Amino acid sequence: MPEDKIKLIKLTKSPKADDRFYAQFDNGDAFTVTIAHIADFDLFTGAKLDMDSFRELSYDAERSKVKSRALRMMSTRPMSKGEIVEKLTQKGEREEMAQEVALWLEEIGAINEEDYSRTIVSHYAQKGYGAGKIRNELYKRKIPRDLWDEAMETMPEDESIIDRLVESRLKNREPDRKEIKKVSDMLLRRGYSYEEVRGALRRFVENLED
Repeated sequence: MPEDKIKLIKLTKSPKADDRFYAQFDNGDAFTVTIAHIADFDLFTGAKLDMDSFRELSYDAERSKVKSRALRMMSTRPMSKGEIVEKLTQKGEREEMAQEVALWLEEIGAINEEDYSRTIVSHYAQKGYGAGKIRNELYKRKIPRDLWDEAMETMPEDESIIDRLVESRLKNREPDRKEIKKVSDMLLRRGYSYEEVRGALRRFVENLED
């Protein structure tokens, strides 16, 4: 019994990219292929592929498409592997393929979660956020938990940041209890601990009550 073959019935140049073509097959499948695929699989209108070659082409074409999409996403800002997987799956890509591409991005150096975690800590610390808020950002950006402690060690131990926040709210005047609570709540929302908030307020408010 002859082996089943899949016939390429149409090969059309993509209007979006010079190196990509839209391939349609007689089994109803259709996907985008690259010039490299055309050369490697000897593709032309009327070409017939055995099932193993067709599966290999289909898988490689999918991987190429997801890689291109991931690289476009990475061009806007750094991301963790978890973030890129989430964004790719939200766009309709298979999770298995998204995870494979995320690992590939890490292998080629496009993703560096250690550097990314330190960048997050530095960015939010300079914007006046405390450790609690920064840890929340590490969580939201899907940084692996085992990288948090090392990243948090880069956080500057500088009281001037929280002091500037307090000073900007109090404007060198003696505040009442309502104003103190307002400033305290603001600092707590920014991720500062209760002890850090009280320490900062004591530097500006005489006879601060508990």
